[in-house]
Amino acid sequence: MEIEMYFDDACAFIHKAVENRMACMVHCSHGMSRSATIVLAYLVKCRNMRLLEALQYLRSLRRVVSPNIGFMQRLLDLEMAVHHAHSLDLQEYKKDRFAPIHELAMNPAHSA
Repeated sequence: MEIEMYFDDACAFIHKAVENRMACMVHCSHGMSRSATIVLAYLVKCRNMRLLEALQYLRSLRRVVSPNIGFMQRLLDLEMAVHHAHSLDLQEYKKDRFAPIHELAMNPAHSA
């Protein structure tokens, strides 16, 4: 699934709901990967959050949030397009998708 092809439309839809103070439910079968990826894309793109910050925020609301490795790569691509740097170390994420946020932070020397 090329989830990034849905980022723009999903972000616009969520943003419109937020602007109009309406509820917006984003869901998938387990609420861990697919729906989380869409919400993380919204936070990075429309709320100007860094991916690591967005992941921390979303996990504070739903602890099981853990996009699969492919989706996380697409989110890192989005973060690079928006912020011109990565905040999350994909190699650390691959070791443990549920690791504490501070363990997933990109080493500044490798952020480009």
